[in-house]
Amino acid sequence: MSEWAAGALVLAAVPVLWGLMYLGWRARGRRQRDVAAPAAAPPEGGLGASVLPPVAGVYVSTVRRGDRLDRVVVHGLGPRSAVVLEAGERGVWLRRSGARDVFVPAPDLLAVGRSRGQAGKFTVEEGMVVLTWRSGSAELDTAVRPREWARAGEVERRLAALVAAGPGAGARGAGS
Repeated sequence: MSEWAAGALVLAAVPVLWGLMYLGWRARGRRQRDVAAPAAAPPEGGLGASVLPPVAGVYVSTVRRGDRLDRVVVHGLGPRSAVVLEAGERGVWLRRSGARDVFVPAPDLLAVGRSRGQAGKFTVEEGMVVLTWRSGSAELDTAVRPREWARAGEVERRLAALVAAGPGAGARGAGS
């Protein structure tokens, strides 16, 4: 096969592969109908008393709880983006650049931990903070990597206190 023919074959295959990837992304979204759309902002009245000063970093991905490779793509949860994580007694707000923001109410937070990675990024250190939360009937893990990864432990500790306050933490004034 000549170089020209091989080049033409590659150029013809690229749009086909992109189309197949797009169809796969849409099919994944249809399989994730049980994931309710999260709020994009805190309720009127804001986050309440601050639990954590704003933390800049990277929103890595959201996956089904316990499956680090099953990326959730519905409701704009799929794309990786820059993020500023804010937390108050009423919940956690992920303010994302170039993607839909996500607000997780305190009663929907199930756990907080650290990880070396999940769909979209893996690291050497456990520099990612993973929020486990409920959205509709689905339980999800959302990974955020703080820009200053050494702060991951502090972020985890402060958010764990919010989770420990349990359901209705906003009503009881947790974190105050």
